[in-house]
Amino acid sequence: MIMDETVINLVNSSFSLDERKLVLDELAKLSLDDVMAKSENNLLNTLTAILQLSEGSLSQVAHFVSCAKDDFRNVIYWASDQ
Repeated sequence: MIMDETVINLVNSSFSLDERKLVLDELAKLSLDDVMAKSENNLLNTLTAILQLSEGSLSQVAHFVSCAKDDFRNVIYWASDQ
């Protein structure tokens, strides 16, 4: 999956140079198959929500990717509640 520029900018501003590839690899575990209607907008919203919720923590990115695989709507909801 090619990452959206918005996602890359968020990763670059929130994570150290050493962590960026790991974060992008973790985010790449999500695909259009993991979101409703295989919507690119839903996937982008999910990825940005994960980055918002993770607050610069690589382990939190992994946690929220796992949550999104169960139901992507949860992470979008949680991020909107912050």
